[in-house]
Amino acid sequence: MNKIDQLLYSLNAFIQKAEENKEEKITDVVPDFPGLSKIPGYVQKYEKKVARLLRRQRKKFLNGLSGFVGKDSKETLEAILMFFTQNLFAEDDFEEQFQELTAGFLQQTIEELASVIMDSLDPEVPF
Repeated sequence: MNKIDQLLYSLNAFIQKAEENKEEKITDVVPDFPGLSKIPGYVQKYEKKVARLLRRQRKKFLNGLSGFVGKDSKETLEAILMFFTQNLFAEDDFEEQFQELTAGFLQQTIEELASVIMDSLDPEVPF
């Protein structure tokens, strides 16, 4: 169970880092970029959604592991690995949900920034 404990510890640490807000603000690093005030809000919403997905993923695997321990008296690492790969990983839709979330975030921010940049350009400048 030592490897599983390390995995859970790593997931918990990653989720806590995603929830912390100790980094420099982008508005402090690049103060004069047009439309910059909207980006921290987008990033914060995205981080909250990613943290929610990770918490749901952690809960799913913890519930699966506790269900496995309740069913099987042989607690070998090989049996646990087989259970995870055949049952939990096969049904897992985390990757799809994360891709949809990230694609939506990137689409939203790119469209917003592109429109702000295009509006800030001088209309007399030919392309």
